[in-house]
Amino acid sequence: MENQAEAKLQETLNGISPKPNIHLKLLTIFLSQFETDVKELEESVTNQDHQTVFQTAHKLKSALKIFDHDMFDQVSRLEKYGADKEDFDLIKTEYSSFNKKVLNKIPVLQSVKDKLEISLSD
Repeated sequence: MENQAEAKLQETLNGISPKPNIHLKLLTIFLSQFETDVKELEESVTNQDHQTVFQTAHKLKSALKIFDHDMFDQVSRLEKYGADKEDFDLIKTEYSSFNKKVLNKIPVLQSVKDKLEISLSD
């Protein structure tokens, strides 16, 4: 692994299963759904739609619990703010912080996935 974030992700995956093909399946499913849900969350924040913020954050929580506890905490707060119909300035601030982590996290996930694909095709 090239960097600390990738090493930490690999450690998490190894804790789930010792099998690289399982790691690849998890990352493939997660990345596909994660990118879709993040776009939906962004739209719901832009449209100031509390219900969709709540629903989308709820969907994101279970996968993030596995891959990133900080992002899990953030998306849990977004879920609560949506459910409680909190002020959208608070939601936008939390979303902005979450989105910065997303922009850092996706390349790490993609890189580990790509390396798994290469190693499994050998």
